Amino acid sequence: MSDDRIKDGAGEPAAGRPTPTGFMRKLRPELYSDTVNRPLYILDRSMLEFQLETMTSRNEHQRFEIFCRKLCQRVICPNIRPQSGPEGGGDGKTDADTFPVAEAIADLTYIGSPGPGRDDWGFAFSAMKDWKRKVVKDVEGIAGTGRKLERIYFVTSQPARAADRARIEAELKQAHGIPVKILDRAWIVEEVIDHERKDIAHDYLGVGRMVSDPMRMGPEDYSRRRRLDDIERGLANPSTFAGIERQLVTEAIVAAQLSRNLELPRHETEGRHARAIRLAVKHGSARQQLEARHDALWTAFWWFDDAAAVSDGYGTIEAEALGADHARNIEFLVQLHQLLVNAVLYRMQAAKEADLSARSDRLEAALVAMTRDEHRPNHQLEARTSLAVVRLGRYFAEGRMDELPGVWSELGSILDEASGLAEFDADRLVRLIEVVAMPAGRDPTYRAVGERLADFVAKRTSDAQGALILLRQALNLDDDEKSERIRLFGRAAVHLAKREHAEQLIEAHQHLAIAYRGADLLWAARSSILMAAAGLAAEGEESSDLPVGFIPTVKIWAWIALQLRLVPELLLAVRLLRMSSGTLPLDEDSKDRVAEGLQEIDLAFGSNILNMDDGELRSLSALPDELSAAGLPMSRIALLYALGYEDTLREDGSIPDEMAERRAGEFFALMKAQPVSGQLFGRLILNAPTGQVIETCICGLTVEVAAPGDDAGTVTAQAVVAAFEAMLATMIEDGVGAHTERFRVDIVETDEEEPSVRTDPKAMRSLVAWPRSLPVSDFARQPDVGAFLMRVVGEAMAVTFVLPELKDTMERLVAKGSAHDRVSSILASLSALHRIVGRPVVRLDQAVKDYPMRDRPAVADMERPAGGGDDEDVLAGPKSGDGRPTVGRHRGMKVQSVIDVHSWDEARWKGILYASYGDDVPPIFALTFTNAAGARRIFERWRERFGTKDVNHDINMSIIRNLPGYPASHYAVQITSRRPDDGSWERGVLYQTVNRVHVMEPADNTNLETFLSKRRAAGCFMLAPAVLSAGQPDILTDLVILKRDINVVDAADVAEHDIENVALEMIARRRDG
Repeated sequence: MSDDRIKDGAGEPAAGRPTPTGFMRKLRPELYSDTVNRPLYILDRSMLEFQLETMTSRNEHQRFEIFCRKLCQRVICPNIRPQSGPEGGGDGKTDADTFPVAEAIADLTYIGSPGPGRDDWGFAFSAMKDWKRKVVKDVEGIAGTGRKLERIYFVTSQPARAADRARIEAELKQAHGIPVKILDRAWIVEEVIDHERKDIAHDYLGVGRMVSDPMRMGPEDYSRRRRLDDIERGLANPSTFAGIERQLVTEAIVAAQLSRNLELPRHETEGRHARAIRLAVKHGSARQQLEARHDALWTAFWWFDDAAAVSDGYGTIEAEALGADHARNIEFLVQLHQLLVNAVLYRMQAAKEADLSARSDRLEAALVAMTRDEHRPNHQLEARTSLAVVRLGRYFAEGRMDELPGVWSELGSILDEASGLAEFDADRLVRLIEVVAMPAGRDPTYRAVGERLADFVAKRTSDAQGALILLRQALNLDDDEKSERIRLFGRAAVHLAKREHAEQLIEAHQHLAIAYRGADLLWAARSSILMAAAGLAAEGEESSDLPVGFIPTVKIWAWIALQLRLVPELLLAVRLLRMSSGTLPLDEDSKDRVAEGLQEIDLAFGSNILNMDDGELRSLSALPDELSAAGLPMSRIALLYALGYEDTLREDGSIPDEMAERRAGEFFALMKAQPVSGQLFGRLILNAPTGQVIETCICGLTVEVAAPGDDAGTVTAQAVVAAFEAMLATMIEDGVGAHTERFRVDIVETDEEEPSVRTDPKAMRSLVAWPRSLPVSDFARQPDVGAFLMRVVGEAMAVTFVLPELKDTMERLVAKGSAHDRVSSILASLSALHRIVGRPVVRLDQAVKDYPMRDRPAVADMERPAGGGDDEDVLAGPKSGDGRPTVGRHRGMKVQSVIDVHSWDEARWKGILYASYGDDVPPIFALTFTNAAGARRIFERWRERFGTKDVNHDINMSIIRNLPGYPASHYAVQITSRRPDDGSWERGVLYQTVNRVHVMEPADNTNLETFLSKRRAAGCFMLAPAVLSAGQPDILTDLVILKRDINVVDAADVAEHDIENVALEMIARRRDG
């Protein structure tokens, strides 16, 4: 940072920047006072007694009555109400009386005594001097009303002798049969002064004053104060430290530190620092002298924002520290150097005023000399660490950001060497690497060091401590770094699974769920959020107090269930959300936010219902009443309307009578068009006992998992699909792509002892045989189950993705990508739902009433509003090293493929054959193969997907003529998916297509021109396979597909983003070798 960036008048922090004290207080609050200022009421006996004595002369009867009622509510019972009337009394003759409350409620009160419950007490208040006559009159008046009071209290501002009170109380009871209690001035003074109820006198009598009370200490300050007092008592007696004077110095240093932690007045703290320095100079070691001077300057900066004091005092300690022969002693100067750097960065001093450059040069020179001492390896590493700190601060202050990667590399080297030195105190190095995470940002060199740091700490201390490092690193990442967040949170979660780190484990799973959800990996997100919810529920069971964090966690669960269209869990999560918000101590704003969130979920599910097809709606015909019971009224209305029950909605008032049919249609059209309906994925999931198919999307590949509908089959399917997501979560950053659109896993239950998998690459499916005797959630078998699931995923990945180096990809996923840790977390989560609700699978309740589908009303399609940025422009976004657009969401990619790679490889495409069966029959365009089985499979699959007529032009065929560097008669044939500019392709999605390209090399154009002429005449052609057998082609006419379109283009006319350009690039690469 150059001097011209320092504002005039350096010495004050720049506007908008935090002060050093404010910054450190936020970073390290435990170093500062925890005393909270509270109101203190100043009032003594004489002042209160005078106020009471003169009430009558000031005509403050009504004020006194209010005061007495408030005091009695605090002392005697809370359920007291005033009587009406200009001066109190009313028809009941009392100034106040009690109102009845239920005994259970009375027992719960904590202000005053529990009170009379349902009994009736009367109260009379008087400031009259002749209190004796007044009490007799008031009690006679009360008794004369005929009210059956259980007791009467009479409060007077006058003093009353005990004997007089006792006599009058006895006489009144005998006369009226009601116990009377007389409370006089002495009682008032005792309750107000001795029992600290001065606030009542201040608020209702206007006596005394309120001030802030900084001496009501917090728990830390209370402990610090006691320690400080003990030390000061010891320091006051010099003989205590006779013969152990260095201990005297240590006590003086500690006393100064406690004084600053208590935030005592500056003159006290600085005086204690000055005392510590004097004693250190007289009795202390060289290190104690450095420590005492360092502490004084450290306090000046971080407690009193005094950068000038640091700069002025730096020279004194520099002269002593630079002569030190140990890196730990010079560390004091390194820390003060950082304060100079901070003063420049805070713009409290100019770099020249702080003499930063020269001081940095001298300090670096001393440290460089220490780094050459190879005989003391620990000392050498300490010096290297300090040197890195000095250079880091200097580079920031001088704006030399391009030199920071060198510091990150040096920190990594120090870390590696420290691994072999058990005696090296690595705490400072660990803290330093963590602190520089923010300025390092996304620097890959620093990221590598950060990952090694967690492993280093885990080896030095424990896996859990290493996991805490990972957790902190992950929390510092930007939201768009989805893969890195998944990797770090996933690693942390596995190693935090210990009771003493339950809170951090819950936090890791909450953030992991959010990261998974941001990457469109919703089944893995569900697993993590269930783990967090189960942990919070367990915490609530232990403490009998459900944590407030349960509410936002369940809200995330509800949204994930909605996006998955997992209806039973959506209803369960909504019910839990309503229950917890109604029982937890939330303020009104929090309750309003929960209610708004529930309304958003309700509207979103209603929108999804209106977008369902008829089959899905029929499957929900028994759901309307359950939606109502769950508190989802808009979803119920949408479902009944879609099922054709508008009359029911009008009968029960859900659709007002005054709303015309047209307006109702507009209302439902608007609900249908909500953007959230475009963010829900997959098939409708009802957890039906008949079985179901659930699915996910990995790098654009749709993975379907089918399983039986019993509890075991359902949980196994959820485990498999979540394992796919967790294991392959970070593969999106490798830029790999699938060559097929779908892969299916079928799970069948067997009586075998071990699970098995059989994968068919040509059919793009796996058959998983799962033993009935092996619950997938079996804790004892988790390592075996995890290894098997990774095998299932690995086999699927091998047959669906274009992976030039499968072994390298697997190593990146498992070793660097921590896939094994994430799969382990998935398995650990399988029991989470049971821990929350007592069952492994949530199903819909048996319906009391069914609403069979009638004629479905048409709901107009409206243009959806923008969905909040989800439709990112992938082409305009950041690019990877090879120029490919980078995508952070797995559903931000989509595979559009008509090429079954394994079948095409088996079939071995050799060329094109043209044939004609007469002018009245469309010409044949035959793809010629050498393997009949592969050729048949290709066309059978096409006919299965598109039918015998390719009406939608799904099989995109292009003939590219006049190829560069080829004879004019040569041309290329490209077969791929339909063009990406088709209107049905999704906005904001990066499509990947698979191509097959063959260059035909005929001597002339006769056959091609003949085909094109006949195709124009017929308006269509027949696409068919042909198989070469003994050199003769055999056209398989039983597999023909009628097509209308074929693109014929000239190579020179192909633009950069045309799909034919892919073919031209492939041809060029082949030609160039």
